[in-house]
Amino acid sequence: MPEKYPVQKRAEPVEDGSVIVHRHLDYEEAELVVELIRNETTITGYSIGEWMSKRDVVVCADAMTGALLGVALVHHLLPGWSEIAVVLVLPKWRGHGIGARLVKHAAEYIESLRRKAILFYCQDSMERIVLRLGFDTYADDVAFARKSWPRLLFLKVIYPLQWRAESYRRQEIRRKMETLHCHFQFKIAVPAHIQRLES
Repeated sequence: MPEKYPVQKRAEPVEDGSVIVHRHLDYEEAELVVELIRNETTITGYSIGEWMSKRDVVVCADAMTGALLGVALVHHLLPGWSEIAVVLVLPKWRGHGIGARLVKHAAEYIESLRRKAILFYCQDSMERIVLRLGFDTYADDVAFARKSWPRLLFLKVIYPLQWRAESYRRQEIRRKMETLHCHFQFKIAVPAHIQRLES
């Protein structure tokens, strides 16, 4: 697994007065993010503990106040894949390009670790983002794994075992399917260069 980054590894200011930084969320931020995700029908969910310490987190924050505007969670997986597992922008900041900046930064960070980025999504807005960023997209896991035994093994065996290792995610997906009637028909996106790396 990659080496953990310090609480604040790098700040990249942008023209709107926000910065992208690597840091874990504090308890109040993690509680807010988890509560927002509980009501989202297209995000399965990660626990407060994962946001505070267990996963890599990319934050878009107000440069002056440090207030949270949006967040992405990166889940490092075997063998050599890293999932951009959650991209969430706080409701009042949606529509300002923050989601795209978080995806771009997370993908570049994963590439800097010499790992392969993967993103599962089911929102049209996320499809627009990944296409604009030059990702290859796949309609489903069958299309992604076609003619590739390593991808098939990753998707059907290795990924599910690692994803289900956290009981919170299992409980949340069950709750959302029962109470919010979620179906989670995920598409898959990977940066275009990954196809070349694998061939």
